[in-house]
Amino acid sequence: MVAAAVVSLYLQIHLNWDSDQPRDFAYLMLVTVAITTVVWLGVTLLTAPEPKEQLVHFYRRVYPAGPGWSRIAAEAGAIEAIEMEESGGLGVQFANWALGCVLIYASLFGIGKLVFKEWGIGLTFAAVAIATAVLLSRNMLWANRR
Repeated sequence: MVAAAVVSLYLQIHLNWDSDQPRDFAYLMLVTVAITTVVWLGVTLLTAPEPKEQLVHFYRRVYPAGPGWSRIAAEAGAIEAIEMEESGGLGVQFANWALGCVLIYASLFGIGKLVFKEWGIGLTFAAVAIATAVLLSRNMLWANRR
């Protein structure tokens, strides 16, 4: 975060890139993201990893899914690893992420359309938001029951 703030301020103050101008804003975002990415990758590669005990403790509290956690899941115990796989794993999490995105955007657009009295499309967006909320809730309840 500090790197992004410093880069952005430098570009705006010293190079006079105006964030109110579309072209300058685009350049500002591209350069800030590029430099920030280089910084976080460098910090990640140059610093020591977290201790294994800390990762096991985190895993037991959160149960993150995915192949990157398989070694830690095995150290945390077979029961936790089995529970993670039974909950659907990474595929279900990606589906929930997509449903969450649809829920947010359908809600935002639906409320906006209803505010401007565009009832048909507003109610359609609201119905989509409600349907995705139900699906997301069912996925999360299903994952927690197993």
